[in-house]
Amino acid sequence: MSAPLSELAAFAQLGVRHILGPGALDHELFLIALAAIYRPRDWRDALWVVTAFTVGHSLTLLLAVTVGLPVSSAVVEFLIPLTIVATAAENIAVRDRASSLWRARGRAGFAALFGLVHGAGFATYLQELFADHVAVPLL
Repeated sequence: MSAPLSELAAFAQLGVRHILGPGALDHELFLIALAAIYRPRDWRDALWVVTAFTVGHSLTLLLAVTVGLPVSSAVVEFLIPLTIVATAAENIAVRDRASSLWRARGRAGFAALFGLVHGAGFATYLQELFADHVAVPLL
């Protein structure tokens, strides 16, 4: 395997470990809470939410790499569990999504905001591992 591909594989493995490792229960709980309300026929709504979360997550990572966004890991570690609780509470509170004002687009905004928080968590994780050259692992 060439050097760039082996480096990419190593970073991909690092990302998977970060999401599925023993200390990653918060990530898994958030994904479960985010996806719990969707049925196969709701795939468009789920796609909006997943895309919004990914955009928010990526935006925070981009800011961390390009402008050195200062992120307090203590604040992020406090906010991530709040995103899980808020998502679960929203799942319970909004029972009839089709007729609610919130609908899929509102939930997508909610997911984008939480993507910013979770992206900040991943940015701090990468900055701790790769203080001087976080752009390559991020890519």
